[in-house]
Amino acid sequence: MNSNDLIQYLYSYNEDEIFYRKFYEAKQDSGVYNNYFKSIDRGYIKKHSLIIPEISDKEIPKQMEDETYFEMNSLNSIILLKHNRYTPEFTHNHVFFEMIYVLSGKCTQKIGENNIEMGEGDISIISPNVTHSIAVFDDSIVINLLIRRNTFEDIFFDFLRNNNLLSNFFINNLYKEQRNDYIIFRTNKDEEIRNSILEMFLEYQNHSRYYNNILNNLLMVFFARLLRAHEKDVELPSLHRKDTLKHMEMISYIQDNYIEVSLDDVANRFHFSNPHCSKIIKEATGLTFTQLVQKIRLERAENLLISTNISISDISGSVGYPTVEHFIRLFKKKYNVSPSQYRKNNK
Repeated sequence: MNSNDLIQYLYSYNEDEIFYRKFYEAKQDSGVYNNYFKSIDRGYIKKHSLIIPEISDKEIPKQMEDETYFEMNSLNSIILLKHNRYTPEFTHNHVFFEMIYVLSGKCTQKIGENNIEMGEGDISIISPNVTHSIAVFDDSIVINLLIRRNTFEDIFFDFLRNNNLLSNFFINNLYKEQRNDYIIFRTNKDEEIRNSILEMFLEYQNHSRYYNNILNNLLMVFFARLLRAHEKDVELPSLHRKDTLKHMEMISYIQDNYIEVSLDDVANRFHFSNPHCSKIIKEATGLTFTQLVQKIRLERAENLLISTNISISDISGSVGYPTVEHFIRLFKKKYNVSPSQYRKNNK
């Protein structure tokens, strides 16, 4: 597939969209709808996993797990999809981050209690476990980009080290109990942003060799371009306070230096006492300093176990545990299996 093929794919109506459009048009006239509804092939709906609340409401997931879209043993951390036009609006949430981009036209989102109108070039990023819905009932083209939450920290580690509005948004979701439900960028039909989205979509569609690695890097470049051009064109349900940003700087510092960081290091770096640092970390993440460092270390070890063939001993040392026995004991306590068994299960 090349760029022209991609544009044709996005703008052409697929089989599911044609069904949804007919269903939507029939609903506009009660007389037509009653006869149409009786004639619907239920088997076809089930076979194609179509979302028709009037027929299959019990089968429509209210919460979408990773397995809904991501293959369990795949290293995929990013998925790009076209939102099927005329899909009946339904509320749901999911365990992953979702970015919605309006390539052309418009759409309406309901996020929590907020109704949000989005136009061409607008981008929203929705946090995990936030109830929302999306409505596209015309020829508008909307692209969904899904990002696994449980691999976000490892893959985008360098990006999260930066102190900016977007990295703070993600860090809040990874570590903090209270977080923004969404963030919106109004890009005003920015051509560079549009091309970046299409480049990622094309890479995903072609599934060529090393596409996962390329996608991960393209997304980081996209985030940087988005911030460079539109950091001031942002809408948040509630703005970050200055003290919250300071708290996120502290979490970023711990994340950046997780291998050898100590509470003394953090206190000296931010000119606070040890008890005050401990209080800030607890307020920001719900974890003690020791628990936070252990969480970061074990999650990075988990990613290394799945994505590399590095020995257990070397992984232990690389994430900050010189004693492999201690590492194995902590890992088993969190994941209920040993590191070697975890690697075997996920291979």
